[in-house]
Amino acid sequence: MGGWIALQFSLNSKRIKKLVLLAPVMSFAPLNWKSPFKLFPALWFRNSFFIRNLYNWMFAKQNVPNETLYNQFFIGYKYGKINLRVAPKVFKQEELERLQAETLVLISEQEVVYSSTKKALDNAAAIPKITAVLIPNSSHCLPAEQNEIVNDLVTKYLL
Repeated sequence: MGGWIALQFSLNSKRIKKLVLLAPVMSFAPLNWKSPFKLFPALWFRNSFFIRNLYNWMFAKQNVPNETLYNQFFIGYKYGKINLRVAPKVFKQEELERLQAETLVLISEQEVVYSSTKKALDNAAAIPKITAVLIPNSSHCLPAEQNEIVNDLVTKYLL
């Protein structure tokens, strides 16, 4: 939800000059119908079975999930609390056209949280201030799956 929150903030601020969004959930396309069935058991039961299931689902099938990252993910889901007071919704084209900040959007080739990766990419790319890039061989955890590509794109964009 971090990308959605950052985008929402940027739409209402003239102080943001540049923005980078990594696989922003609900920003450019609706959720995949499977998402709640993966997310809610991890949130409700907070046990390793459901948390591991969610974590593995967010990786592209050919990628091996990182155990150190999983341990951090597990602790966050086991002991953390999501305190989102606004239900996220897909932004309308008119809303996104108000975006003032130059924005880099990275979307995974095998993204699991979007109902349609193509629709998300097309919707993002249609906005003048947005540069949308499809990251190959990755899913929702694209910074962990394709860290060199992501780091290179983000660094070049921000500098």
